[in-house]
Amino acid sequence: MDCTRYNPPPHFNIEDEKLKNLRLAAQWESDCAFEAGNGWIADMNKIYGVGMIYNYAGDVMQTDDEN
Repeated sequence: MDCTRYNPPPHFNIEDEKLKNLRLAAQWESDCAFEAGNGWIADMNKIYGVGMIYNYAGDVMQTDDEN
C-alpha cells in the first residue's frame, strides 16, 4: 500500500483559506507500506468499519492488487 498522495489545488474554483487548509491536511506526505495475508481487507472492515479500499486516483478497488 502506497500512502503518498498529493492533492493539487482546484483548477476552476477559487479556494479560500479554510478549504486550502483542509486540502493540505488530507495530503499524505510520507510513504508507508505493509504486507498482509489474504484476509486483511475483511479484518480492516471488521476492526475499523472500512468497507472499501481506493487506488491512487480515488477509484474504488474491488480487489487488492500488487500496486
